[in-house]
Amino acid sequence: IQNLVAIDLDTKERVWKSNVTNIFASNSLHPPVIYDNRIVITGGDWHMYGFDIITGHLLWKTSITDNSPFSLSINTNHLIYEDRLYVNETGENVNCLNPETGETIWRNRKGGPNCTDNMVYYEKEDLLVFTSWGYGSVMVLDALTGETIHREHRYDNSQYNNDVVYDEERDMFFTSTYKHVVGFTVKRPE
Repeated sequence: IQNLVAIDLDTKERVWKSNVTNIFASNSLHPPVIYDNRIVITGGDWHMYGFDIITGHLLWKTSITDNSPFSLSINTNHLIYEDRLYVNETGENVNCLNPETGETIWRNRKGGPNCTDNMVYYEKEDLLVFTSWGYGSVMVLDALTGETIHREHRYDNSQYNNDVVYDEERDMFFTSTYKHVVGFTVKRPE
């Protein structure tokens, strides 16, 4: 069982405790994310869960997979950008949810399996940029619709295997394959 526990930092007393999952504590080693200082969000058992930050009561539960046994874990930390929550599980689904209600905004069923730890939200173009270890590729998705904009396959026969990082000063992204460090820019197609 995966539990969420809220502790009062002044008194060191437990404020609340909620069971998140019954079968798989599948959030890997990622901590929950907080939306609007009101909702604690975590994942497990092929779902995402939203809990009231004060009471610990379950506010919503949303399926993020097609219940494939290969997509029960969540390797990528959840990304909140404004009023959207982006989630990738080990299967190919990349999801965008409303963090207030858990409602699915979009789901890309071929968005990229086994994403590395972090997705990058590219504000300039409203794009998600990340590495899909399962595809061995860098993925670029439209953050507003979920459409796959680009999939950059392996370079020099070596798959991409690490997080993508963004350098704001250069307006460039960087990642690596097993052999190379690669820098690139991203532009939304016209």
